[in-house]
Parts: sequence; C-alpha cells; structure tokens
Amino acid sequence: NGSLAMSYFKKSALHGCIDGMWAYGYGLRYGRGSQENLKLGFEWMLKAAKRGHIVSQYCVAVCYSFGEGVRKNSARAFQYYLSAAKSGMTEAEYNLALFYESGRGVKKDLHRAIDWYKKAASRGDPDAQLNLANCYFYGRGTRINRQKAMELYVQSAKHQNPSAMYNVGLAYLEEIGVPQNTP
Repeated sequence: NGSLAMSYFKKSALHGCIDGMWAYGYGLRYGRGSQENLKLGFEWMLKAAKRGHIVSQYCVAVCYSFGEGVRKNSARAFQYYLSAAKSGMTEAEYNLALFYESGRGVKKDLHRAIDWYKKAASRGDPDAQLNLANCYFYGRGTRINRQKAMELYVQSAKHQNPSAMYNVGLAYLEEIGVPQNTP
C-alpha cells in the first residue's frame, strides 16, 4: 500500500532519518503513494543529500540538471554529481564525465571527463564505455587508440547499447581497430 508506506516515510523523515527523507522525497517527486509534488519532493531529497545520503545527492543533481522541482542550475547539479561520484555511484560518475566533457556547470576538461568515464566504464556502465570508446576512437582528450576503442565498443555492445553495436559493425566493415580478415 503506497499511501501507507508514504505515511511511514514521512514520519521517519520528520524524525530525522535520512533514508526516510529520501524515500518520502522520492515518493513525492514521482507520485508513488501520493500526489506528485516535484518541489516538496526535491526539498526532502535535498535535506537528505545535505546529510550525505548518496542516492539523494544523485537525485538532487538530476533535479538541478533538468529544473525539476527547482530552478535549473548546472553548477549545483555538478556539485551534487561530484559528491555522489566521489562515493562511488556509477551513474553519478558517468554524468560527471558528461559535465566535464561538455563544460556544463564546470570548466570543460577532457582529461577529467576521461578519468570519470574510466571509473564508470570499469563498473560496467555501457554509456560510459561507449563515450570512452569515442574518446579513444577520435582522440578526444587522449591519443587515438582504435584497438582500445574497439574493446570498449564491444563491452558496451554486450550490454545491448545500440550505438555501440553499430560502431562494432562499422569497425568490422571498414576494418578499423579490428584484426584483418576476421570472419
């Protein structure tokens, strides 16, 4: 029963439990067990994020990124992605890399983008694998290394990433970064 769950999450949050703050805020944000309320949901997740709740930090970053329940603010989104990424959250590592690569909310820094893509890719994030492969393939922020790019495209393709699948096929067709005369 979603509404009963929300009543307990609210009580938990009001008593200072950061997991309760996150659960209550998340429920409000997505209308799970309650009426959707982006602003109030954001406020509760922000309380938990400020107290170190990693998932809340990520959710708050997403809210700031897209202006959901709060005014869009790329610099603040970056800070919350950074906090969650430093705690090892793969999704935050990937998003942080995107921010560094694009210069959104932070000074553009391809080397730092690659570092964060590597962290997320090593944890199996298929989008990070794809973007890191593109960096190696095109020499963005690093030397061109078509073999490394192909390895990453294949890893990402194994996770059903359609763009990676396309790039693997294209590499075989054009014989770029793959062994020659491969069936």
